[in-house]
Amino acid sequence: MPHIIFNTNFKLDEMPKSIDNLIDFSIDNDAPESAIIIVPTGKFMRKLEKDFIRKYFNKYKKPVSNFKFYTFQTFVNKCYFSLFEFNPGRTISDAYRLTLMEEAYEKADLKYFKSKTNKASIGIIEKLDSIIIGLKEDGISPQSMFEDCQKYNPDDVFNPVIGGVTNKDRLFDIASLYAKYEELLGDELKDSPSLIQRLNKELKQFIQDNCSLQSASGLTISGTKNKLPIDDFFNPKSIIMFSGFTEFKLPEIEFLSYLAYSSLPSSVILDYTEINGPLFGNMKEAVIKLVG
Repeated sequence: MPHIIFNTNFKLDEMPKSIDNLIDFSIDNDAPESAIIIVPTGKFMRKLEKDFIRKYFNKYKKPVSNFKFYTFQTFVNKCYFSLFEFNPGRTISDAYRLTLMEEAYEKADLKYFKSKTNKASIGIIEKLDSIIIGLKEDGISPQSMFEDCQKYNPDDVFNPVIGGVTNKDRLFDIASLYAKYEELLGDELKDSPSLIQRLNKELKQFIQDNCSLQSASGLTISGTKNKLPIDDFFNPKSIIMFSGFTEFKLPEIEFLSYLAYSSLPSSVILDYTEINGPLFGNMKEAVIKLVG
């Protein structure tokens, strides 16, 4: 049986508890824009869109286009560019990012990955780019990597369960390259992971300034606002539902946790049981963080 994690505005006894239920609910009420559905992949999203269009046409004999289906990244993009409409920064392409990574390679003080010509093949740059962007997506900073280097002890036995440092020089070089890349990005240039980082920072500050959450009585507002700033970009009768995910990255979990303060009914459907363990990625850790 799936876990349902929801905020105080999601009335469990009254609201849809699955994607199919939410789709039917929005169609029956002729309010297609009220279903905000976030799924893991673009392929899954497009299938849902086709099913929605077919169901809606069968009921009302007219086309529909104002439904709101997203992947996690496109939902973050929607929230980000709506919230920072007048100062979004400059979003860079993958090709531009590789150019910056190559420049970072040439300028960083490297040892393990250093070449005699201070140049690296495109294959090496692409590999290092993949590693660094993966670290950034997971919410790992260069500072935390430098701290791991300082804690390194060659006598420590590597534990594959909890991780650890197996090659200090390699880790230090990756951290140095990562730091130099971030320096080249500055405040103006934004890669894909930068969007959710800035969005989370803004939501966190808003919540600290305006909101407090009480488990017994729901949401209590200490300021003048009673909703997240991103709520204004959706129909006030919308229902937000995340479903189909087998794991979340730490910045994604942080973003989900802020939906506890949303005025829009929000839920995360997790098809997870503790018995299945590793089969479902980091779902156990996600559940603990979201309900904790």
